[in-house]
Amino acid sequence: MSDFLKENFMLVIYLIGILIGINLLTFLLYRIDKWKARRGKWRIPEDTLIWLAIAGGRGRAKRGRGVLSPVPLGAAAKRWGIR
Repeated sequence: MSDFLKENFMLVIYLIGILIGINLLTFLLYRIDKWKARRGKWRIPEDTLIWLAIAGGRGRAKRGRGVLSPVPLGAAAKRWGIR
């Protein structure tokens, strides 16, 4: 194990936990957005979903898009490289 990991083990665990949390939150919000879209209700703004993906939830954002939505991404998401 490297010296950095030995000295900062709890910090690394904490950061991994934050990334896992952001990924789960991102996927959950994509799922809620899809549920609302199917019922014609108010939806989560696309900017919110994009910022979560940028913050570290990109993996779950891509998975959420693939699992939950066959609809193409909007122009804003394409601009940020979330495909």
